[in-house]
Amino acid sequence: MINAGLNLESQVLKVAHHGSRYATSTTFLNKVNPTCAVISAGLNNPYGHPHNETIQRLLNKGVTVYGTYVSGTIVISSDGQTVQVHGNPEPIPEYPQNIILLLMFALTFSVLIEKIRKPSSLLY
Repeated sequence: MINAGLNLESQVLKVAHHGSRYATSTTFLNKVNPTCAVISAGLNNPYGHPHNETIQRLLNKGVTVYGTYVSGTIVISSDGQTVQVHGNPEPIPEYPQNIILLLMFALTFSVLIEKIRKPSSLLY
């Protein structure tokens, strides 16, 4: 679609392939330039959909992201000019990178402390 030079601009994007890692590229997002996106995926599905990279790519562009795994059915309508999201679905929040790094540090630190407190019996 991009190579064909099609006008892809849209206010709403239904994210491809349940939000898989590679289905929604930055180049594609730049062409569509959506204000909101919907990801259809089941809660705790075995494929890990949607992937965090896809969600973060959308959030980095300022897109409001909704997921069926969070809000169930999501209804969006348009009169041809404006878009309306019905039923107050809960947007997927952005997790700032510094919080993720802090959580990883805390987990690593707690595992290290636990190893010090309870040495492995293999060392004796």
